[in-house]
Amino acid sequence: MKILYKITRIFANIFAVIFGVVFVVSIIANENASAVSGALNTKTYEKIEDEFAWLEDSMYYPTDYVDESGNGQFTALKAATDELCRQVVAEGIVLLKNENALPLQKGASVNLYSSSSVNFVYAGSGSSANTHASYVSLYDALKDKFSVNKELWDWYAAHPEYSGTRANGQDVIPDINDAPWNDIDTSSKSKKADAAIFVLSRYGGEGEDLISYGGNTSDMTQGDYLQLSPNEISVLENLKKLKDEGTVGKIIVLMNSANQVQCDFADDAKYGIDALLWVGEVGSTGTKAIADILDGTVNPSGKLSDTFWKEHRYNPVYANWGAYEYNGTVSTANSGKSNTYVVYQEGIYNGYFYTETRYEDAVLGRDGVGEYCYEDVVSYPFGYGKSYTTFEKSLAGTPVYDEQTDEYILTVEVQNTGSVAGKEVVEIYLQKPYTYYDAANGVEKASVELVGFAKTKTLAAGEKEEVLISVDGKSFASYDANGAGTYVVEPGTYYFSIGGDAHEAVNNILAAKGKTVADGMTEKGDASLVYEIEKDAFDNATYSVSGVTGNAIVNQFDNVDLNKYDGRGTNGVAYISRNDWAGTVKYGFDENHTRLTNNVKIVATDQMAKDAQIQTLTPDDTPYPTYGAQNGLTLLTLRADIVVDENGEQAETPIAYDDERWEKLLDQLTWDETVMLLSDGLRNTGAVTSVSKPATLDHNGAMGPVESFNYSSNVATNRYYFLSVADGTQNEYPTQNPCDALVASTYNTELIEQYGQGIGESCLWGGYSGLYGPGVNIHRGAYCGRAFEYYSEDAFLSGKISAAEIRGIQSKGCYVYVKHALLNEIETNREGISTWANEQTIRESYLKAFELAIEEGGAYNVMTSFNRLGVVWSGAQGFVDNVLRGEFGMRGFAISDFWQGSYMSLANGILNGNDLPDGSAMSGASASSSPLYAYKTGYGELAQAMRESAHRILYTVVHSNAMNGISSGVKIVNVTPWWQEVLFEMQIEMGVICGIFTVASLALYILLHCKKSREAEKS
Repeated sequence: MKILYKITRIFANIFAVIFGVVFVVSIIANENASAVSGALNTKTYEKIEDEFAWLEDSMYYPTDYVDESGNGQFTALKAATDELCRQVVAEGIVLLKNENALPLQKGASVNLYSSSSVNFVYAGSGSSANTHASYVSLYDALKDKFSVNKELWDWYAAHPEYSGTRANGQDVIPDINDAPWNDIDTSSKSKKADAAIFVLSRYGGEGEDLISYGGNTSDMTQGDYLQLSPNEISVLENLKKLKDEGTVGKIIVLMNSANQVQCDFADDAKYGIDALLWVGEVGSTGTKAIADILDGTVNPSGKLSDTFWKEHRYNPVYANWGAYEYNGTVSTANSGKSNTYVVYQEGIYNGYFYTETRYEDAVLGRDGVGEYCYEDVVSYPFGYGKSYTTFEKSLAGTPVYDEQTDEYILTVEVQNTGSVAGKEVVEIYLQKPYTYYDAANGVEKASVELVGFAKTKTLAAGEKEEVLISVDGKSFASYDANGAGTYVVEPGTYYFSIGGDAHEAVNNILAAKGKTVADGMTEKGDASLVYEIEKDAFDNATYSVSGVTGNAIVNQFDNVDLNKYDGRGTNGVAYISRNDWAGTVKYGFDENHTRLTNNVKIVATDQMAKDAQIQTLTPDDTPYPTYGAQNGLTLLTLRADIVVDENGEQAETPIAYDDERWEKLLDQLTWDETVMLLSDGLRNTGAVTSVSKPATLDHNGAMGPVESFNYSSNVATNRYYFLSVADGTQNEYPTQNPCDALVASTYNTELIEQYGQGIGESCLWGGYSGLYGPGVNIHRGAYCGRAFEYYSEDAFLSGKISAAEIRGIQSKGCYVYVKHALLNEIETNREGISTWANEQTIRESYLKAFELAIEEGGAYNVMTSFNRLGVVWSGAQGFVDNVLRGEFGMRGFAISDFWQGSYMSLANGILNGNDLPDGSAMSGASASSSPLYAYKTGYGELAQAMRESAHRILYTVVHSNAMNGISSGVKIVNVTPWWQEVLFEMQIEMGVICGIFTVASLALYILLHCKKSREAEKS
């Protein structure tokens, strides 16, 4: 009986657990219904066509890759995107040093050194990594042009213990792990060669920043991932010996990294480096571009998109780099990460804004400059890049001001004065006067700012070209947060300067001011490349109103500036000022790489803790919108009007966002549909059957789509081209594109728009209607793990290049989500971290990239960031509505970064412009499981905001390729995915079975227990 007693107890527990597991699995699956359906390639809706649907041409965004019969040509598409990758890399690679070493002769003998030559870095890791893309190895790219030492290559390939820098899935392994010289095969490493090519690679990825101190000192010099490692040093020193012996003719270094490796080695005599190329991360086919440049097939024309530092310790950004713990508690949300902060104490002085401005002030003898030697700080300035030929530039006439467009038009003549053909970049910089008014109001101004650029065509030897560059009049304005509270233009002398880089531009201005090398200049300037403009009056009106929306431009970030935030207590920031360099510049580590404690210290206040919480909504009397009206409209009817011109030709006119017909369409949505649409944005926007809105596939890809072309093929309606191909290529992956810093270093907006069109085509074929990218965060220093997704340290260059790319992508009907808004420049502890910065810094150094992406690129959407602005989550701070829409005119919607309900809030986000979560905020499959459902009555303000969020989503989708294949006779209807039906049946069946067995087991257990008790009583 004892055995039977135990068995019944065990069975009762087992069946209870089984029932509980089925129940919990069902809950989790339903909470992530869109993700599960996507992974299982299962439809959640169906498209029903009437018998006349075929009569309409519903291909609103057709592909360019079809044959004469209209069949899709995937092979042609893939070849085109591979070639675009190669072209971008060819124009983006920067020649930093060349002591008559390049180009190499075709057929030259080459030895490839370093483990990274085999383990080349093609892209970073994380959500923008195409982990299944095909890549052309460096060996395969070079072998057709040169005689490559195969034995040495094979030795590296056969020794995976020296794997080079790499990743483990999404997580980066912070190892350099190169083979030391003494371990390399003796015969192959010493083989005679015309050139020794050393590959210097570093790897970064999402979620973790690179190590700036505290790393493995046996693998990293001073524990810093961006310095040469001891093993790399051993190889380079021995290559110098081989060169001195005549075994190798030249030493060429390829810097294969989106994160700039400290360049103190470049001119160090002990290494004897003859040529240095920054090649970034080159994507699928970029190694072919490297080969083209090495043999002179392509003349390098890239210019640096970042300052390259000789020693990173001189960069003041690192005094406040990383996540610091508050003294006290602001928030414990998200495992306590929300109790960290970072302060942009450098203000606007990031990158060349710092290096060049302090340099000019030193030459001019400004008080408070302190000790500063430019040559010790900078190896290669922003905008720098050499060529195999030479160019001369000159101002062709006086810049012309167009009052109607508020633009200055500069004409620059460029002549190829060398012996080979090549392209050149014309860079226009502007200097604003730094006055007493600025110092008094805390308005900072850099010595020079990039305000215009263009790239020439390929110029033959001796050929000339006149390049026209327009400069926006707003470039003359600075944001005064403490005085005027808007943009101001001050009286004084402004200088346009043509420069081959930022440093040359400053030197030209110094020459125009009468300065020479005798005054401390690094080299003489050319005053003929400078044009002076006098502004006679103070102007706080012209740029105080948005030229796009007509709304007033006023302070929007007082709660992000620790000096202006009402709840700051005794906290404050001494931002870097050119009025007192010595007193305000701090550093993050010293010459011994000891970490310094110069970061801004913040003591938590009660108000910070209060403001950091998710804000509770108060009921209000605002009327609710109409729901469930029967107006007979579908989303397609709000796409475009057909107009007939005077010649009888038909044309489409897109229906505007504020067209009154939208109100009737929005009235048709039900409350439940609205809730569900706004509660689940995990790589999609949901179908809305009342208006026949299709679901969309929106996915990751700051540099282009990353999933296979057949990914979640049942989710989207617009995959006609790819799924019509019957050659077995549906599971192919798109081209992995190069890092965005390399895209920016092309300085070629025409090429990048074509490149964007290629990305748009890949999205069109893969069924993407939305792309989570491009990324326009700024390179704030060199250690951000996600630097490969971002363009530059300069917001103007980032904005102009991203705008061109966005125009290309959206021309194929794929709307973009520009990310991550805002102040998202670190990865480690990024979730919930408080970021503090002043308004001028935010607007001029970080928001400008978003501004240009939206105003010039036409970007529909943004993705808000994980971090807090001040102590308020970015999606609820208000800038999305007030600035992105109110000033820049953004038309589409905002989505959060991956949903973190512990400190993000659907309701707070929607009220402040964040329309959708990247994830599901629902606990089940029905609208009632969303936190928004609780506001069904009594919260009219939120209900109206929800209606507007739905409006933005619908407006964006109707103007996208999601409508391909949807004609006036098409309706969208919901279907229950098979897996939900199975889970539901399992719940019922297992519930019945488990219930029966559980009850029976319990009953038997009770009977046995009673019998046992009676027997015990008898005894």
